[in-house]
Amino acid sequence: MVVRNQLSPIIFLWARRSSVIARLECKWKGPYRFRRQFLDSILGLLVWKELIKVDFFFDYIWDGLGLMITELEQLIHWITTYPAGLKLNAHLNAVLSQFFVYHIYLWQTYLSVASVYIGFGFIPLSCFLGLSVFLAALSDLLQLLTIHIYCFHIYASKLAVLSIKSIQSLWGLFRGKKYNPLRNRADSVRTAFLGSLMNIVVPHFSTITIDEVVAIILDEKLQQKMPLAILDIRPEEDFVKEHIIGAEHYPQILLSRERYETESMKRIGVQGKLIVCGEIHGAGRVVSTFCDRGYNALLLRGNLNTWRCKYPEGLLTTMKDKSTTLDLRKLSTQLVHNRKPAFEKSTPA
Repeated sequence: MVVRNQLSPIIFLWARRSSVIARLECKWKGPYRFRRQFLDSILGLLVWKELIKVDFFFDYIWDGLGLMITELEQLIHWITTYPAGLKLNAHLNAVLSQFFVYHIYLWQTYLSVASVYIGFGFIPLSCFLGLSVFLAALSDLLQLLTIHIYCFHIYASKLAVLSIKSIQSLWGLFRGKKYNPLRNRADSVRTAFLGSLMNIVVPHFSTITIDEVVAIILDEKLQQKMPLAILDIRPEEDFVKEHIIGAEHYPQILLSRERYETESMKRIGVQGKLIVCGEIHGAGRVVSTFCDRGYNALLLRGNLNTWRCKYPEGLLTTMKDKSTTLDLRKLSTQLVHNRKPAFEKSTPA
């Protein structure tokens, strides 16, 4: 009874935005509805018969959801290890990570309750109502199963907006200004001690921002996976000696061919991101040319010595190496080690 009362708001919101409800209303209002319903129901039963043979829900949907839960927990744990050398607030980062992990646990609990009704009631009934209703039910099911990703985006966005507004308000206090909502203007006031709160909000802003960025990336990955390519314009002998993992050598002479594309450029197209490295060899001019031709090109600053100093392992490779993928966990562990003081790194003789 308690679970039913807790699920009531979700059921009400689902009924307002459901594709199944909209499809049933459209079928009921259309002409020749009995003939179309008969044909639609036969097709739906045939589809349901095939889905039972391959055990579609337990072998594909639920196993995929279990893998998604594991990957999300690993991603949240990776954020707590200070990725890419970001100086995040340890306490705030721990609170946010625990909040998101607990949200995943709640979503997993509700999913275990709803799986009984979805696998043995909701989906079979939609097949009996017709193939079109079954496809609409799959659309609703996809939204329900990924609603936690949307919640992450909302939570992180609200925190980011609140932090930005707090910084703007506290910056006004430093300048002796305070917004008066009654007169809709900024009044001059004496600098208050509340301005010291800005020293608390600003250090926490980077932690909230990285959670917002990760939430946006997750939300974009659900919509479309953006491909990525790295072009190295350094001389060929330098590229063969050492280069970034996954990079492709691009001689600058190829810029004279307006329509020439390498294999990686063909793979990502104009929708992906094209990263160009080799700043001291004129990478800025190459990026400008690519942008003029419609590519989403970005410049990777620094040189090989800089990358080798910051990332002693896990970033660079040679033509003889077999490794072609970048181990982010290994790289984040190395970054944490690099930030330790010298006396912690040193070992006794």
